[in-house]
Amino acid sequence: MCQPASFVLTKDAVFWSRFTDSHEEIIKESGLHADGAKGPNILRVEVVPPGYDTTRTPCLNKVSCLNMNAYT
Repeated sequence: MCQPASFVLTKDAVFWSRFTDSHEEIIKESGLHADGAKGPNILRVEVVPPGYDTTRTPCLNKVSCLNMNAYT
């Protein structure tokens, strides 16, 4: 399972769950289709706290983690 604040983006909306942080469960719960005829339909997003060590506890589905300190 991924870390808290997991969500899924489409070109039109943001999806998250009150029950899980799993991207796959959010996709299933929202009735989304991850892959389309022309490529991916979604983007899996993970928000992690500053200093979070992604090398020690990586997300199981290989989502890249963004260091928000670099942008503040």
